[in-house]
Amino acid sequence: MKKFRFLTLMLVMSAFVFVSCGKSSKGDDPEKNSIVGCWMHIENDGNWHYVEMYKFGSDGKLTFADEEFVITSSGAFEERNTSKASGTYTQKGDKLDVTITLRGKDYSFSNLPVSFSKSNLIISWDSGKRPVEYTPVSPADFEDFHKDPQAYCKKKYVKK
Repeated sequence: MKKFRFLTLMLVMSAFVFVSCGKSSKGDDPEKNSIVGCWMHIENDGNWHYVEMYKFGSDGKLTFADEEFVITSSGAFEERNTSKASGTYTQKGDKLDVTITLRGKDYSFSNLPVSFSKSNLIISWDSGKRPVEYTPVSPADFEDFHKDPQAYCKKKYVKK
């Protein structure tokens, strides 16, 4: 009888351990749906390339940089445009509010739809008409890009 009680107690305890260590049945994982981190978006059309990166800090601040360039038929790098901006953001569930200062002018975006696909971030800057997908990048890559977008792109995209 003692053996039966002991086995029953062990069975109950093991069931408790498995249930308490499992994932939430609601699927609510705030870390998984957080935009905090560094993100990159790349577009290219033949020789034309556009790279943009965002860093969303846990303090509600964001930093942005982009680079538009062409790789000529001879393999040379030709810069077209570089921008850097900073600002703030607030994420409320699947909505994002952003205010940035770019070239001395303030821009505000409200209620932008935000979603995730696998590990990628999707932001609809034009309220859902054209979602833009961002892949995660390391903080070191973001810092290199933000410091000198042209040098970063030359190093990554120009074949030697």
